[in-house]
Amino acid sequence: MSLLDSKLYQLVERCVNFFLLNLLWLLACLPVITFVPATLAMFGVLRDWHMKKETNVLKPFIHHCRKNVKVSIGLTLVWLPLAGLLFANLPLLKPMESIGGFGVTVLIGFMLILFSFTTVYLFPVIVHFDLPVVHLVRNAFLIATSQLKYTSLSVGVIVLAGYFIYQIPVLMVFMTSFTCYAIYVLCYEAFKNVGAAYDGFQG
Repeated sequence: MSLLDSKLYQLVERCVNFFLLNLLWLLACLPVITFVPATLAMFGVLRDWHMKKETNVLKPFIHHCRKNVKVSIGLTLVWLPLAGLLFANLPLLKPMESIGGFGVTVLIGFMLILFSFTTVYLFPVIVHFDLPVVHLVRNAFLIATSQLKYTSLSVGVIVLAGYFIYQIPVLMVFMTSFTCYAIYVLCYEAFKNVGAAYDGFQG
């Protein structure tokens, strides 16, 4: 067996690809406003790896950046401001004595949970299905709320990764792509559970 065919070489090559993808994503996010297209491109590459359609990094990353440009603009203009609006109301999530105040707290908390759950699935759904934007958001919401096992696991992965990155910021250079891959794998299992692993699959 040659070195290039060994499992050790393949493991090292895979780790290097994850690192390069992570670095490429960080560079693409430098203007900040390009966070959405860069993240969609990363999820697109990870999907290709998972489906064994691609093993490279740069070429598929650029391909997915171009392919999802319209969706990226929509999410940047609508989804990010909506996220900002909801999370800006976090101070309202505190105990209130009045019934009306308690109702507002519960409502905002419920909306934040649903929004967060939907966002977890949004990027995997966009790179996996070839559908209009409204249908993509609807599918992300329906899968997130019907597959709570995988939703909870995905949220757990994000929280755990966020904790480690918060403690050791340099880990962002390595962990983001691994974290996103874990999320995509979990979301793909959810897709299979609802019979949508291949229906609407993007070529």
